[in-house]
Amino acid sequence: MSKVFLAGATGYIGGHTLQLITNKHPEWDITALVRTEFQAKILKKQIPSILAVPGSLEDLDLVARLAAEADVVLQNASVRYLSTMI
Repeated sequence: MSKVFLAGATGYIGGHTLQLITNKHPEWDITALVRTEFQAKILKKQIPSILAVPGSLEDLDLVARLAAEADVVLQNASVRYLSTMI
């Protein structure tokens, strides 16, 4: 089973990406990084099989851990601070 880490799952592009992935590959294990606990609860309600993790791209330890656990990493989150990505 493929493991996917998706950042930005509640945004416009990330939301469509998530919908496409879950429709085509319901067997995939998907972890989604979202900004708030509220977004995590909404996403979990819509897609019960997903692991929605509240956090930020600025939490480099969290992002590194989630990315290392995945076979595929999809970065669709809005990057507010360029220093995070450098």
